[in-house]
Amino acid sequence: MGNRKFHTESLVLNLRPDRLIWSQTWESIFKRVRYYKMGRNFGYGIELDVDDFGATKIFRELTGLPLHDKFYFLITNRRSPEFPIHVDGTHGNRNVASINWPLMGCDEQSVTQYYHFDQMRFDNVDGSYFISNPEDGELAGSVVLKDNQPVLFRSDIPHRGYCGRHDNQMRVIVKWGLYYGSWTEACKAFRDADLAA
Repeated sequence: MGNRKFHTESLVLNLRPDRLIWSQTWESIFKRVRYYKMGRNFGYGIELDVDDFGATKIFRELTGLPLHDKFYFLITNRRSPEFPIHVDGTHGNRNVASINWPLMGCDEQSVTQYYHFDQMRFDNVDGSYFISNPEDGELAGSVVLKDNQPVLFRSDIPHRGYCGRHDNQMRVIVKWGLYYGSWTEACKAFRDADLAA
């Protein structure tokens, strides 16, 4: 299969928290979503439609970004510690990047792993493309997301989140997809807009 490795810079780009929605704001939205049972539960989190929140002030900070009309709270814990290996988009559907806000339980005990495949087979589940031949993958890189440090996240390379926590704390990340044709285009747009750290 070869020895293909991904460099961290090709997987995530740290963003400026002061130019985006603050993690504390997302935490209060997460509490409200859970209390009122908003959104739709799916395999590894909660899917929310932006319209459910109306034209709230919190989203004004993101005006001008090519955002999807849904965002997600991705949730893992020690009882359900990982997502299957998947990609959020496939070639041609302009779903190569997202903004990810690590909210809680994100530290060195948890990691996002990226994989290289010579050939992949997909099953489309809840809008993600799960790899149906995960045994053929080779671990090719990993990143540690840290609470309160938003990142531009590369989502078109096979990856999975893993929560290695031994306590009952959840690992919660907000994911909001972006319409860009390539990782290079996404990084350039965020740097040009002074959103990169």
